[in-house]
Amino acid sequence: MHNLAIVVPIFNHAEQFKEFLPKLLSLGAPVILVDDGSREANEIESLAKENGLIFAKNEKNLGKGAAFCRGAEKARELGFTHVFQIDADGQHGIGSFEDFKKASVENPDAVINGCPVYENAPASRFYGRKITNFWVALEVPGVKIRDAMCGFRIYPLKKVSEVMHSLKFARMGFDIEIIVRLARAGCQIINMDVAVKYPENGASNFRMIKDNASISALHALLCAEGIFKFLKEKIFIWKRR
Repeated sequence: MHNLAIVVPIFNHAEQFKEFLPKLLSLGAPVILVDDGSREANEIESLAKENGLIFAKNEKNLGKGAAFCRGAEKARELGFTHVFQIDADGQHGIGSFEDFKKASVENPDAVINGCPVYENAPASRFYGRKITNFWVALEVPGVKIRDAMCGFRIYPLKKVSEVMHSLKFARMGFDIEIIVRLARAGCQIINMDVAVKYPENGASNFRMIKDNASISALHALLCAEGIFKFLKEKIFIWKRR
């Protein structure tokens, strides 16, 4: 059975989310809104209650990944089998939702991974993604992940629960880490295009120095793990000769 809920992590994007909400509700799927210690937590909770959303929260700001995991746990408690992750600021084109859902129904053990088709994007974001995707190709050789940073995905909850204990980066590196760890665990990755438009005058939670440093540390860790696994396998083969 394929039973899907939408999980939306949110941190201080109440006004942007309010504008995006009618489009989200038009998808016709249950929505789990997870507040990640926002200053606007009361407003966000009221917005959720007024619109029939399932609400969960972290008392402190723990990061996008921690908020997603809180929503995924809530979804499992409620009996959902899959979660559709989308950002709260409305930058992703929701017209792709039905195609993503169809692909997930047909491939229930796969991650349906959003690959941005930009209408507009800051150069720093565009080239930052290029760099990350280069490293990810080394971290999971043989697995095609066209974009490792997009927050527009459908996850099978059973597979997520298998890798959740190993996740170490709860903030902006989360999208990268979880898809790499799922791929390493044998989860199929299906890449599909999604339109992305950065909202005019939109507020971003990305911290240029801290988050880039954290993402660099994540790639160092994932590469080191990959090298260690490769050497371990080679030594095992050599000992068996």
